[in-house]
Order: sequence, then C-alpha cells, then structure tokens
Amino acid sequence: MVNVIRHRRITKKGVSTVKKHDRKILKQLRNQPQKPFNKMPNGTFSLPIQQAVLVPSTNKQQKFIGTPAFKKRTKETEDFLAKLYGGFTKTEGLGGYSMDKVKDKPKLGKVVIKERANMVTAFSQKQDFEAGKKDLRKYLKDKKKKWGQDSMGVITENNLFYV
Repeated sequence: MVNVIRHRRITKKGVSTVKKHDRKILKQLRNQPQKPFNKMPNGTFSLPIQQAVLVPSTNKQQKFIGTPAFKKRTKETEDFLAKLYGGFTKTEGLGGYSMDKVKDKPKLGKVVIKERANMVTAFSQKQDFEAGKKDLRKYLKDKKKKWGQDSMGVITENNLFYV
C-alpha cells in the first residue's frame, strides 16, 4: 500500500514543509505507474503510453463534411492506429475553438467554431511508441493536407500538440 506524503503539513504550531528525503520519495512515487489492484492477476501487463488523434469533421472552410465522410476519416484513423500499436478506442465528442471572424483581421472580433470530433486513442509500450513516432507524424501531415486542416491535434500523455 502506498502512503500519500503531502508537501506541507499543518500542525498546531503552524505549517511545516516536507523534508528533502521525503520529497525524493514523493518524486519516486509520482514516476511509478499506478496499479489498479494491490495484487496484480497473473498475465497482467501495462501499456503505459497513451496517444490520441483528434479527427475533425470540417473542411478548410469550417463546414461540416457530412456523416459518411466523417465516418471514413475516423475509420482510416482507427485502422492506422490499430496497425501501428495493435488496437484503438474511439470516443465521439464535440470540440470548439476561437478564430478571427475575418482571417488576419482580429479587430473585427472572434467567433467560436464548434464541430463534431472523434478521438481515436491507442496505448503502447515505450519502445513501440518510439518506433511509431515517424509514421504517426507522417500520417498527421498527410491527413492535414488531404482533409484541408490548418493543423491536426494529437494528445500524447495528456499533452495536446498541433501538427
């Protein structure tokens, strides 16, 4: 069982900080993957690297491309991640972003563009993640051009990157 160590403790005499040795232990605990069970069942393994590709449903003019075309984009991404990392999970959602009403004229105000967006997620081992980086970057650049996007979003370990 892991004990949680707080950075600061409130005592009757005031606030005391955690000692240097305790900070080192806390840092080690943060870097360890969390286990869902105290005793792991036989055959359990971890896929610690999470990546997700955000599949847009609009074209360059911020217009909806239609359900069949959106489903095709999503399926392409599912197939790509399944081949690259062995599987995927799809989450359907709604996203939005702010942009100038008239391109390159911010004084005219902003508008919020809302669009359907699917998030296709894959998990992998670190070595598979490293081996697939170039292929994923190429896929995102190709789709950005083919789908008429200013950028493509990819989430790696809860960090959003735009390619």
